[in-house]
Parts: sequence; C-alpha cells; structure tokens
Amino acid sequence: FRRVLFRSAFEELMVLAVGMTFILIIGGIDLSVGSVLALAASAVSVAILGWGWGVVPAALLGMTCAAVAGTITGSITVAWRIPSFIVSLGVLEMARGVAYQMTGSRTAYIGDAFAWLSNPVAFGISPSFIIALLIIFIAQAVLTRTVFGRYLIGIGTNEEAVRLAGINPKPYKIMEIGRAHV
Repeated sequence: FRRVLFRSAFEELMVLAVGMTFILIIGGIDLSVGSVLALAASAVSVAILGWGWGVVPAALLGMTCAAVAGTITGSITVAWRIPSFIVSLGVLEMARGVAYQMTGSRTAYIGDAFAWLSNPVAFGISPSFIIALLIIFIAQAVLTRTVFGRYLIGIGTNEEAVRLAGINPKPYKIMEIGRAHV
C-alpha cells in the first residue's frame, strides 16, 4: 500500500484527475491530456538540457505550453461548436507530434533537478504528494464555495439555462479547458 500511495506517478495522476474533473463538470471530454503532458515535459527537458534554463523558468515554459494547447482545444470547441471529444483527439495528435519533434523521439534524463519533489520529507510523504493534496483541496473549495465554481457546475448541468440567466458560458468553457491542461 505504501509503495502505491507515495510513488511519484500517483501524485501526477491526482493532479491530472483534478483537471479532468473540471472538464467533465462543464460537460466536456478531453482525450489529449496525456499527450499535452508529454508536450509540457518535452518543453521542460529541452529548456533544461538544450538551453540551460533553470528549473523554475523551464517549469513555467512547460505550463505555458500546456495552457496554450488547452486554450486551442477550448477555443476550437466553443467557437466552431465541435464536440470536445473530436477536438481533443486532434490536439492529442498535434501535441504528441510536437513532443516527438522537440525531443527527436528520445527519452531525456534531466538529472536531479526535480528529484526533491519525490524525496520523502516526513512519514514517507513527498512534497509532490503534499502539493497534489493542496491542489485537490483548492479545487474542491473553488467548486463548492465560489461563484466561478457554481458557474462551471451550471454550465455542465444546463448551459442554455446559464445563458438565459445572463451569463455567457463561452469564455468560462475556454478558460476552464485551458486551465485544466496546466
């Protein structure tokens, strides 16, 4: 149990699940999340190994790449009224292709730059696990205690009713799909 609970990929899945939860709440389906993660990781590795960037600027570059891919998905979905399932399938292939091109289809080892995230600090709990829990708690608070969260739930429940209530759901959908990729 301990190996499953505190291994590095588990935290990654926890954070991805939060983003996917928000997309599902607004009535969308996103298949591109794994490939966008690969694109962001490729950008980070190229920035650190190829360009000599530090950890923080490289991480910000990776998050920016993910946000751009998500915003593209959301914009096309909303502007052209194409189901997010179809658009995200196209973005999946686009992100995967760009990630392959950036890395030359090779695995890159970035060294110990991010090792501190997976090293246990107390009781076998790593900083990445604590960060993932914080993200989950913040997401829960946003959904249940903010107007923004209520708007998202309303959009997923009945988008037409939200529109008739005077709220334009389009920017919220675009923003949420873009944010969920980060």
